[in-house]
Amino acid sequence: MSTTVTETPTSVSPLKVKIQPTSTDESPQSTLGGHGVVHITSQNATPFQNADLPPGVAMDPELARKSEEKFDNVPFSRPFSPKQPIAEDAAESSARTGGLHTPTQLPESATSAVLEPSEAGHARRWIKVPKGWYAKKGAEVMDGLRVGDALGKGCQGGVYKLVDKDGNVDPTRVLKAKHRYALLVKVKREWEIGRCIANLYEPDSSLPGYMATGEGVVTENGNFIGMILEKIDGKQPSKRLNESSFNDIHYVEELLFCVFNALDIGQKSLGFHHADLRVSNVMEVKTTSTQGAPQLEETDVAGRAAALSFNGENVGKNAAKRLNQFKIIDYGLADFTEHYPSGNVHVGGPTHAVPKTGPLHFSIGQLQMSLPVPLSLEQLKGLPKINPLERMYRHFWRNKGDIYHVCWDLTRYLDGRVWPKEDEKQVKLLFAFIHHCTGVRLKAWFAPKSTADKDGKLKIPRRYGNFAFVQHYDGFLHVLRIRSIRLQAWFRPHNPGITAAEALCAPFFEACLHKGEDAV
Repeated sequence: MSTTVTETPTSVSPLKVKIQPTSTDESPQSTLGGHGVVHITSQNATPFQNADLPPGVAMDPELARKSEEKFDNVPFSRPFSPKQPIAEDAAESSARTGGLHTPTQLPESATSAVLEPSEAGHARRWIKVPKGWYAKKGAEVMDGLRVGDALGKGCQGGVYKLVDKDGNVDPTRVLKAKHRYALLVKVKREWEIGRCIANLYEPDSSLPGYMATGEGVVTENGNFIGMILEKIDGKQPSKRLNESSFNDIHYVEELLFCVFNALDIGQKSLGFHHADLRVSNVMEVKTTSTQGAPQLEETDVAGRAAALSFNGENVGKNAAKRLNQFKIIDYGLADFTEHYPSGNVHVGGPTHAVPKTGPLHFSIGQLQMSLPVPLSLEQLKGLPKINPLERMYRHFWRNKGDIYHVCWDLTRYLDGRVWPKEDEKQVKLLFAFIHHCTGVRLKAWFAPKSTADKDGKLKIPRRYGNFAFVQHYDGFLHVLRIRSIRLQAWFRPHNPGITAAEALCAPFFEACLHKGEDAV
């Protein structure tokens, strides 16, 4: 298929090139990787975006020099850009992908089993309760299920177990409901967003890295007071990361890879933006692993993480299963934007933010992810309006994406720690990625493992230095350094608008992408 290339004037940044078919010639060289739209970055390009610029578009030498200085003393195996695919003819491509996947049908389920394979993520009906009903222990909810003990409570609402008449706890569902006199507005919005995320559901698999949302709980007079959520049998990674003896870089690798993969799917398919993605808003699914990171099958050719194709899609065996090791929760501040699925994130502004406006378009490669066709913005505009307090919070975090938010939050857990000497390369690669995104440099020490270590806490046979009480994680003034780092990252970030697909191309994930290839 030959193409006609039309360019916008060179004064516009970034350049956008639309590829329009003009004939039926099936030339692999003319498909440009199968994408319908190619974004060519201008001289403001960063290493994450289009490293191989086309003729006539050159990288600014001064910016290139600064970009290299950001990652000094860090070994790179390849640039921050996806690998290009090997050309294949149409017949081979069709045989490999089976053609484009059709949208997943969303049944109007009458059941409440959120995790049932035939109904997972698609229960649509409302649960009606009497007027004046509120969540108290013993109150009947549905189908013989009653409110059980509280799993957690806040000032506005709580999460409760569901039990049957014999006192048996429901293993798959919990109830999230507001208190009797609480003025909780965002519950209905969170439920609506959870139902939109349910469009990522695919038969015979679970939601890819997201907590499933079931029915909404409504009183007879129409007041929305709660919802049914998937019960996640696990724990918060923040508790483990907060331990003073923590030094497992592979656990951080698995956490970030699972979360970024889930974000990549949500951004491409829905334009999903969590807006409050801290480590505390991620849950680790319970596993049987004794090594810290979730257990994976030995037959997995990609090793400990899913492989990515050239455009950031998940490939390889058991990819969907791996993505459920960590799950994103709490959609109360989430929203949808047309900029993520369009691929229009660039460094055009002073804060490298996503653009204010941009076209909505999807490439063929993105539709081959065996996921539903992305929802239109018209379908997402029916969400409840944002209240003034949340609007102020969103303004505070404007122009900062979910990847930045995760890295910003990780700084307080990872700075000033002692890591195993054998993991020095991976730690430096992670810190280089965090620096690329947030603009701050974290401190680290390295020491060999020893039988003399207590509770897994590594010790260095030399003094930390004159400022250990500030720089070391256990230093009594380390909290001041963390506050300084977080303020610097907030006011002077480098790339806060980075997308999940771009983040997954960082060298930090290079090892897990290729681990296990020798066994194929």
